[in-house]
Amino acid sequence: MSNVESKKSRKSYNYENNLDIAIRCRRPRDFTTVQKITYEAFLTLNYPGRRRMDEHYLVRLLRNSDSVIPELCFVAEYKREIVGHILYTKSGFRRPDGSEADTVTFGPLAVLPRHQRRGVGAALVRHSLEKAREMGYKAVLITGVPDYYPKLGFRRASEYSLFLEDNNTGLHAVGPTMDAFMAYELEPGYLSGGGVFNHWAPEFDKAENEDKKFNYFHWQFMAAYSGSLILRSLCDADKAMMEDFLYNALFLPPGAAPPPHEVVFEPDLHIYIKDFGSQKGDHGIVAEKNHEVLGMAWTRIIPGYGHIDDETPELAISVLPEYRGQGVGERLLGALFRLLREQGYKQTSLSVQKANPAARLYRRIGYETIRDNEDDYIKVKDLRVDLRVWKTEDAAALAAAINDKNILDNSWDGIRSPYKKKDEGEFLDSLTKGKVLQYVFAITYDGKAIGNIGAFGETGALGYYIAEPYWGKGIMAEAIRQMRDYLFTNTKIGYISAAPYEHNLASRRALEKAGFKHEATLHPVRNKKSYNVTVYTSVEEGYFS
Repeated sequence: MSNVESKKSRKSYNYENNLDIAIRCRRPRDFTTVQKITYEAFLTLNYPGRRRMDEHYLVRLLRNSDSVIPELCFVAEYKREIVGHILYTKSGFRRPDGSEADTVTFGPLAVLPRHQRRGVGAALVRHSLEKAREMGYKAVLITGVPDYYPKLGFRRASEYSLFLEDNNTGLHAVGPTMDAFMAYELEPGYLSGGGVFNHWAPEFDKAENEDKKFNYFHWQFMAAYSGSLILRSLCDADKAMMEDFLYNALFLPPGAAPPPHEVVFEPDLHIYIKDFGSQKGDHGIVAEKNHEVLGMAWTRIIPGYGHIDDETPELAISVLPEYRGQGVGERLLGALFRLLREQGYKQTSLSVQKANPAARLYRRIGYETIRDNEDDYIKVKDLRVDLRVWKTEDAAALAAAINDKNILDNSWDGIRSPYKKKDEGEFLDSLTKGKVLQYVFAITYDGKAIGNIGAFGETGALGYYIAEPYWGKGIMAEAIRQMRDYLFTNTKIGYISAAPYEHNLASRRALEKAGFKHEATLHPVRNKKSYNVTVYTSVEEGYFS
């Protein structure tokens, strides 16, 4: 296939927040970018039995593979930056009569984290399915996130009586693997009668099983991230370290002698790591730098010290002593909270001893005490606050939030008042397409849009508001924390500021609860009137070093 493309070969789509993307065929010079996107896209993917992060290695193995279908490999661009890609390979299944049937398979499908949940992946899938149909392919078989692909028209493969072949036994695979095995008919009826999925690109097995080659490749690949703090999912390969990190998590009062390492095998402690990954609520994030694991944070639903009910995962976190006080713990927890929200959890709990300095950290990141015991606190963090892109259907909620004099009186920027239905499109466009607002999100509570938060320019100056019925509930402080974590993790912004009016005590308290520091009070003049404005800042660890 020629690498020279006409303008007709590029197709434009819209994000859910109306930002345009273009989809085109992948070119050879895109490879390094595609491999990097794949690594970053899968950093926090969490599913049972994930042995290690090897999707970027798979992309490397498939680079010159005969199994790849170049005409079905696409990239998505936003403002000429590649933000996602999809890759197709040849596959097939064996029908009950023994005949072989051809199919195609896509994967990895990868989108940069800062562009996820914006419709980029869906656009890549829909575009590539259309092209596969045009090329005469009959069906697509994949393994993927069970809750995502049915929204795009995929069905459980078992509905077609299609099954995966187990490499060890030759029998049909069962359990979570089958939930992830999905199919899409490009020609109606092609999958009728079912069969066994028995043919796929050999590189998939190599990526999973070539340990020495993977380790050599990954060591070289990570040179591009030298000195960077990497937050990724806790995989099966990490479980051997959990025993040591659990021991490091034990709080010792000043002067107390360390217990023997074997204490982690005591039943009340060992339940925090025993058979991790085997049950509901088992989720974890690892922090590493320069190939060294610095810390872990994980949750379980177990009868532990911080257990409150069978729907709330209990938190455990451990950072190596030499890396404490450097922001590693907060970054770990921010990533874990995002993962838990994606899994649908409403809250998370923990137990912390009263003498433990970490109690201050938990309070700062939004944990509230629900039980005050003799020696410890039982705390809960509400996970229902979330940030997401604005959608057209949010207009009514937006109107309800900003048609409020108390909000308008504390806003620096001119918001039309009263906000009318005819203003919906214009104002949403100003939020999602504005050149000044670089990053903007709807603040949601339990799925409902209740406010807005954005970062202005390249310096990360924050602007925000929420509907008045949600004031005084800690929601704004949590939204600010999430925005700060997003900017520090996904952008080059490492210095964030906010400038509420001096009289706006609620906004100032929200910033302080989110860990911002009061730097100055200014007295700007606007429309011949002087105002008192307080300046708060948050700086990423190591930003000025």
